[in-house]
Amino acid sequence: MSLNQYYRCPVGFQGKIYMVSHETLWSWSKENGLNRWAMLQNTAIDLSLSPNGKHLAFTGSEDSKSDVYIIDINSHKPIRKTFYGGSTYVVGWLDNDNIIYATNYELPFKNQFQLFVLNIKDDSTTKIPCGHAGFIAYDGKNKPVIQRFGYGYSNWRGYKGGTVGDLWIASSDKFNLKNSSNANFIKLPFENSNALSPLWVKDRLFFLSDCDGIGNIYEYNVDEKSWKQQTNHDDFYARGISKYDEDKILYSKAGDIYCFNVETGKDEKLDIEGPSYSFEQDKFYNESNYELITSGDVNNKGSEVSCAIRGKVFSKALWNKGHKLRNGNIRCRIAFWNKDNILVTIQDNENDSIITYHDKEESKFKVEGIGRIEKYIISENNIIATINNRNEMWLIDIDKKNAEKILDNGNKFRGFDWSPDGKWIVYSRMICSSISSLFLYNLDSKKHTQITPSEFKDASPSFDPKGKYIYFLSFRDLKTEFDPMSFNLYFKHGAKPYAISLEKDSKDPFVDWMNVKDEDDEDDDLEDEVVISDENKEAKAAESDKKDDEEEIEPTKIDLDGIELRTFASSIKPGKYHKLIAIEDKLLISHDKKLDVFNFQNPKLENIVSDMTSYKLSQNKKWIIYANEEKLRIGQAGSKFEENDTSHKKGGWVAVDDIEVEIDPSEEWTQILNEVWWLTKEHFWESSMNNIDWDSMKSKYQSLVKKIKSRNELNSIIADMIGELKTSHAYVLEKGDVFEPEHRFHGYLGAKFTKVETGFKIDEIYYNKNCKSPLHLNAKAGDIVTSVNGHDMNNKKDVHIYLNKENNSIILNNDKEIYIKPMKSWSELSYHRWIEKNVSIIKNRSDKIGYVHIPDMVENGFQEFYRRYIFEHRKDALVVDARYNSGGFLSSLILDKLQRRRSAYSIPRHGTKDPYPDESPSGPMILLCNEYTGSDGDIFTRMFKELKLGPVIGKRTWGGVVGICPRYYLIDGGLTSQPEYGISMNGTGLDMENNGVEPDVEVGIFPQDFENNHDPQLEYAIDLLLEKI
Repeated sequence: MSLNQYYRCPVGFQGKIYMVSHETLWSWSKENGLNRWAMLQNTAIDLSLSPNGKHLAFTGSEDSKSDVYIIDINSHKPIRKTFYGGSTYVVGWLDNDNIIYATNYELPFKNQFQLFVLNIKDDSTTKIPCGHAGFIAYDGKNKPVIQRFGYGYSNWRGYKGGTVGDLWIASSDKFNLKNSSNANFIKLPFENSNALSPLWVKDRLFFLSDCDGIGNIYEYNVDEKSWKQQTNHDDFYARGISKYDEDKILYSKAGDIYCFNVETGKDEKLDIEGPSYSFEQDKFYNESNYELITSGDVNNKGSEVSCAIRGKVFSKALWNKGHKLRNGNIRCRIAFWNKDNILVTIQDNENDSIITYHDKEESKFKVEGIGRIEKYIISENNIIATINNRNEMWLIDIDKKNAEKILDNGNKFRGFDWSPDGKWIVYSRMICSSISSLFLYNLDSKKHTQITPSEFKDASPSFDPKGKYIYFLSFRDLKTEFDPMSFNLYFKHGAKPYAISLEKDSKDPFVDWMNVKDEDDEDDDLEDEVVISDENKEAKAAESDKKDDEEEIEPTKIDLDGIELRTFASSIKPGKYHKLIAIEDKLLISHDKKLDVFNFQNPKLENIVSDMTSYKLSQNKKWIIYANEEKLRIGQAGSKFEENDTSHKKGGWVAVDDIEVEIDPSEEWTQILNEVWWLTKEHFWESSMNNIDWDSMKSKYQSLVKKIKSRNELNSIIADMIGELKTSHAYVLEKGDVFEPEHRFHGYLGAKFTKVETGFKIDEIYYNKNCKSPLHLNAKAGDIVTSVNGHDMNNKKDVHIYLNKENNSIILNNDKEIYIKPMKSWSELSYHRWIEKNVSIIKNRSDKIGYVHIPDMVENGFQEFYRRYIFEHRKDALVVDARYNSGGFLSSLILDKLQRRRSAYSIPRHGTKDPYPDESPSGPMILLCNEYTGSDGDIFTRMFKELKLGPVIGKRTWGGVVGICPRYYLIDGGLTSQPEYGISMNGTGLDMENNGVEPDVEVGIFPQDFENNHDPQLEYAIDLLLEKI
């Protein structure tokens, strides 16, 4: 019988099995069936039973992000046992009283973990002397096997990069927890595939691997030094193995629980059935509508707004209470009004879109093959111009109920607009990464014409309402400024408004006001304010609407001959502008969450909105709706909002949280899985999908959706599905609408403590020149923290969990009160301590060798690199350390510095000589890399070798170089990545992906090296550089 829940992490003892499904711990036995054993606030993982079956340990987040919890089998009550506040998980049990867990607390990098033993009776902890490791298992003689590294498996299938899981066995039978001198381990010979989760059963070593294509249980014969596959699943991965009684292994696969008998070599699926209710499947009303708005619009009268919220469309009359559900179909993502104030909605249907025209007689039709519509505008003639996820432009004729593609996929668009008469489209399209040009498309001739040269970055084109000009932003004013820190020039600002006249005899639209402006009026920002009553406002608006209805749109005349020469620059100073829209006699220009208006009649820029995340104009460009961080607001386009008047009617604020958006989770979960599957199919960088039958994956994982009872379980299934691609950077990045209680803030003091009777004694306060403990000024070693925020510390197990405020009161020695702002994490302080240690190692050997570390390839990594490079590059030699580099996109900027060849010097009579080129390295360099050097770190390592900048020392890198650009949010706010950009090296092609970069000299760091605080990679680099200088 198939299971009716999605079970994970099974453990068992004497016929009784415990497992996880949604936020619940379940127990099952053949005699008593399935029972809800313990309800938790959050999902438990890493279940582990004590050998005597009396205590269940698990990794939980009941009141912290990730810590160790235990439950007495007889009480069912979870008790928190560690207080690190995150990055901690259960590994197993040493014996009935001691839990083994892993944590990266006080370690500088997120992928470093150390193993500890926790005594559940006295809460004492002992570090296991095995270096950095993720798992450990002891045989019957207490001889351990540890797992080092480990990446991928089910969520990057077939992973073979530098971080594959390795198993290491203790070389001595006398391994001692308290003696690091015998912490010697030998690597077991299982190369280039993951070996994970070691487990001893009857003194036989088992583990998980997908070396033959699918995750199964394998056995390693220690005596014969050989391995053998023990289970033979060919569909889903085996996961979460645990010892069951004396001769069995429990594990899960696709939500089913299996039992493998090590004596017979046979496995069976357990028939577990019983109640399957979960409150997360119940229908409910969305709590925060504003956060899940995917489109908003205001009609041409400024009287009604539309919002697409979590896949459903609503309309709301501004001056009346209530709202209307206009489209309740799943995944209706777009809604807007046409010129006649009729609502149009667009529903996603994977590769198709369903258009609904909400006239008196509602009509709908499907546009096949259009993909995901990203941008859209509707013309005077009821034709929608759209840009989709493939960078194609389509026209959808609502009246004729048909569509046509007018531009094939290619480079990205940077804005588009309809002419007032609906006969022309102006659009900006990228020519390459730094150049975009403007084009015109005529609906009658069906011809495209380029109207600006392929020399600049022209964007955001907009027809003026009279059809005389096209206004746009252009990065043509390439004025530079010097970088105040280094010898470099940069373009601080670049964009400003320009105009193209559409008729040959048209004048420069910016000239008229330039010569008539009275200098005495320079400081007059606004004309005298005229107060108009609400009744008159409405009457005036109604009169204006009537006039608009009666106006006949004049044809837009465009003289294409010589149009590229009729470009005029405004005198507006260049700025960080990113969007321009022309309205009557004005330009709307947005930048930095602000919206400015340029008035041709009173020519200057005036800010009208100061806190804005996005905005949209009505079809006639007379009304605006904008969003800030919390609300929607409408008003007349180009007019300044009255900030002091926040009433619904006068202020234009639109409430959306009173809209009742009913959610059916089961319906959403199916849609979400299908959408992730389709987005992956659409955007995966290689059309063959890495030779995976991607169509079959859809039905394969749809079959699992029927089992799941929570959004968390859906994320697990999605991660497995996109892991089938055997490619890097396929992630679940945002969880979506996961039920998660809010955790209290958990601060840190950056100090080492010992528990004493009256509180916590400070043993050491950590600080350095770049990062300091908040205690470094007002406390000292030997002081005792006796109270935190009014909580006496004499009977508390940890000091940090009470640091839950921005500013905290701490009492030292029962008499001295200080106020501190705690650190949010240990990582920065630990990182700089690690840097100081490396610098000290080098200085003890030579003061002629410089050192820089690059933690990542984003802004922070460049800052850390340059912080030291600015003075270290002057030394005779340089160690460039890219170990633990987590990637990014800025490697080329760092390579620009390192590949400079020093050719000359500028020698003053007084002072220090400076090299030419500036900041060029003085002498030989060495690059350090390791298994965690990844992504753009992989690329950086490879290019360091290609450019022959120096030897590369260390271990093979991570091997994940297919890039991503996450942007497609799911219906409930979830987000996944699609591997979109392959990296091909000249001469060798795609060889870095799922492989990594081999160093010139392989030097590893063994477990005993970590225990002895020895860095053989850095030492080797120092030796080599000393030879060279």
